[in-house]
Amino acid sequence: MDYLKSDFKRHLKEFEIDGFSRIGNEYLFRKNFKEGFLEIAISTSNYFPNKFTFDAVIPGIRFEQVEKILEEVCPRYIKDYPIGAKTISQVFYLSNSEYAITNKSVSNDEEFYGARSELYKLIESSVLPFFEKYNTIEKLSTVIDLNNLHELENFLLGLVPFKILIIKKLAGDTKDFEKYLADQKIFYTTEVFKYPQYFKDHDLVFKDLLKLLDSL
Repeated sequence: MDYLKSDFKRHLKEFEIDGFSRIGNEYLFRKNFKEGFLEIAISTSNYFPNKFTFDAVIPGIRFEQVEKILEEVCPRYIKDYPIGAKTISQVFYLSNSEYAITNKSVSNDEEFYGARSELYKLIESSVLPFFEKYNTIEKLSTVIDLNNLHELENFLLGLVPFKILIIKKLAGDTKDFEKYLADQKIFYTTEVFKYPQYFKDHDLVFKDLLKLLDSL
């Protein structure tokens, strides 16, 4: 008997994560906490005709204070700026040996339940510690190394320079904030105009953001 997409989606609806609620579809789970919300997405794909694959588990965190500041300033100048976005995220690819599961591909009920069991273990061993490690702005600030910002490219989401400034300011990390601010002032008053296709009106966002941060 063929294992159909409807079977896979039905099984996904049975997938539950303790403390989290399903949001919108079968693949997304969310939990509110005092700083914002925690989110877990289950990435899947299907291979014709009747096999489905779990690709990754993707935890993310929204820090309300950080995002509300951006949502106040950015829409003035950036069309369709996303509201409700996450601040950080990490992708645990199941193709990576560190996070691999035995039953990644699913073509029947038994394989699905085997995969689900392993995904629960992965969430327990890797996703929940991710949330614990970064669940305050202060903790997040400590891992933002201004000397290795390239490491943040797939971690901090959206307008990374602005987020770094906000995080350092809110965390009270004055030394790093002033150091990074000096660098960004140079960029947003000179270099930014060389790349209008990427940074249109970002200089205006920067000016308004500084005014708002000065008031905190």
